[in-house]
Amino acid sequence: MDIELTEGSSDPNKVLQRIKKPYNESLTYLSVALGLEGLVHRFCWPHFALYNLSVGKVEADEFEEAKQLLARINDFTSSTNFRSVRISRFDPDEETLQNELLLEILSRDESGVKIGKVTEQQFDISKVLVLEAIDVIRKTAPKYSNEMALLIDEIILTGRTQDYYVRSGSSYTAFGLVTIYADPEGTLAYFIEHIVHELSHLVLFTFNGQDSLVLNKDTERFKAPLRDDLRPMFGLFHALFVMVRSYIALDLARSELTNAGEDVADRLVELKKLIIATHKTVSKNAEFTETGRLIFEDIERVVIRNDLLA
Repeated sequence: MDIELTEGSSDPNKVLQRIKKPYNESLTYLSVALGLEGLVHRFCWPHFALYNLSVGKVEADEFEEAKQLLARINDFTSSTNFRSVRISRFDPDEETLQNELLLEILSRDESGVKIGKVTEQQFDISKVLVLEAIDVIRKTAPKYSNEMALLIDEIILTGRTQDYYVRSGSSYTAFGLVTIYADPEGTLAYFIEHIVHELSHLVLFTFNGQDSLVLNKDTERFKAPLRDDLRPMFGLFHALFVMVRSYIALDLARSELTNAGEDVADRLVELKKLIIATHKTVSKNAEFTETGRLIFEDIERVVIRNDLLA
């Protein structure tokens, strides 16, 4: 049985259910176990993050803390339920559940990555570009657009810091959240690439609870694209999938970008070089699960069809 994900899923609801169904079942069980029967929850990133943080407390035998975290689901109600993408501004001075969760998750990141406040003026400029990027993806890559409507709950635009700051980010812990740096020099192509980049991570995150995709040990490290440090094979597999999909999205959007006065030819050449190098490392060193092998074979079909290995 083939898996078709690299050029976008023909059944994004199936992709969604891979993560939504076990989440609903596990959260219901956990809420009863912690004495929170009747907890009203939605499939939105703050609820997913509270659930995951609560599970972590249970695993540490900190049951009262787990209950307090899970009960906070009632503090946030979402009407979107992953049907339309919210676009928000990161302002650490605002005391919101979203900010609290985002900063808590970042504090656990071993790389020390940070995000900064974005000004209202820059947010307004970048938000227009994000909305345009979403519209271009809808027109030129409808399968990616359909995935986005189901898998991305909120895009938070961020500023930079004096330390190492992230261009864009997503995580399994806060599934559905995407952060993107509101670069003052950001172009339409910049936002298209980062949206598809993080969307692609989310697609692979839906396998997290069921399949590791690769069997290589975390102690095995390899040279990775866009990173100075060596990375585990799981990270390289993600990178290959993400870069191929980013290439496809930008290539499909070329006519729209040309009309907007943007030329992405150099970026496509750069992505192709990274794809070739990463594919070589993954194909040589990866130990796949059955599902991981099927996804890799799908990636190979796409890169060959688009002449990305020559």
